[in-house]
Amino acid sequence: MVIQRLRVKDGVGTFGEGLVPFLTPVPEYYLCSQCASIAEHMKSDSRGHGICDPCLKEVDKGGNFRCRRDGATELISEMKKCRGYYAEVLEFEVQCPREKSGCSFTGKLRQLRDHLPSCKPRRPKVCPRCFSRIESLPAHIKNSCPKRLISCEYCHEEKEAWTMNHHIEECDRRPATCEYCKETVESYAKLWNDHLAVCPEKPTPCSFKEFGCTFMGTKAVYEEHMKGNSHTELLVKVILDLKEQQAAALMTQRNLDARIRCLETQIASLFQPLGNLLDETAKLK
Repeated sequence: MVIQRLRVKDGVGTFGEGLVPFLTPVPEYYLCSQCASIAEHMKSDSRGHGICDPCLKEVDKGGNFRCRRDGATELISEMKKCRGYYAEVLEFEVQCPREKSGCSFTGKLRQLRDHLPSCKPRRPKVCPRCFSRIESLPAHIKNSCPKRLISCEYCHEEKEAWTMNHHIEECDRRPATCEYCKETVESYAKLWNDHLAVCPEKPTPCSFKEFGCTFMGTKAVYEEHMKGNSHTELLVKVILDLKEQQAAALMTQRNLDARIRCLETQIASLFQPLGNLLDETAKLK
């Protein structure tokens, strides 16, 4: 619903200078073409464009009127009074202009005319925590303020109400169910710190995992698995791989030693010509 906020002029200032919220759509022909207000006393030109008496006095140019909507000029003396317009508008649904101050009145414009003299809306209070505008501050802070402190039912820590759902999802004191044995555990803290270490259904990797065994099973199956001789081949393979790596390392070492000896021989062969050159240089001096 689109609410139109319009000024209403009745000649005696019943509605004041404020804007009245209209719930009933107000057609343009009910409005003054100059100030877009609703007025009890209006005149209209030959094209049906109305203007309220206060505005007409302001735009009177020697008895002529220039319409703001289409720019046409007419004699004020030839304009006609708008009869029945205001009576129709009095039946339109409106809100009290003081609705932001807490007044909840809605009714016809003529009823608002009777309501305004006695309207004394209660000014809503502002919550100092969440800054919401409310009528009852104590009830709001106790029951509905999102910033009020409430106690977690599991760990009993106080949290702001708006964060409680997230806290409960992660609280390590909330009840837990083991994903392996489906046993209910008092809390996630006990599940993580105590239960999982002894859970009979929790999969356990083989002790020979580092040697290539991919077994993963419960404690009962694990014990049967370890009794078997299936790891001998893994150990033999590891030993053979180590021997191959050792042999390759020895071969690399021998090659490096041979290369070092070759370089030493080459360096020694360079020293003799260098020594001769130094002797000849000394003789020249």
